[in-house]
Amino acid sequence: MAVKAVQVIFPQKLVQEPVIFNIARISGVTPAITSAKIDEYCAEFVLDLQGSEEQIEHAIRLFQEKGTIKILSDR
Repeated sequence: MAVKAVQVIFPQKLVQEPVIFNIARISGVTPAITSAKIDEYCAEFVLDLQGSEEQIEHAIRLFQEKGTIKILSDR
C-alpha cells in the first residue's frame, strides 16, 4: 500500500461540501488528516492518502479537477 502526503485548500464555495469524503469514496483511498485549519472563508488540510498507486493518482486527479491540491511528498 502506498501513501502520499497532499495539501488541499478549499475556497469558501467548497467549504460546506463533503469533498474529501466524496473523493475518498469514488477513488477508494483512505485519507488520514494530519493537520487542518478551517474557518468560514477557507479550509486547509494536509492529508495522507493511502491506497494503491492507481487509487492515489485517481484521487489526485479528482482534487485537481476541484482546483484544490498541492503534492507534498511520497511516503
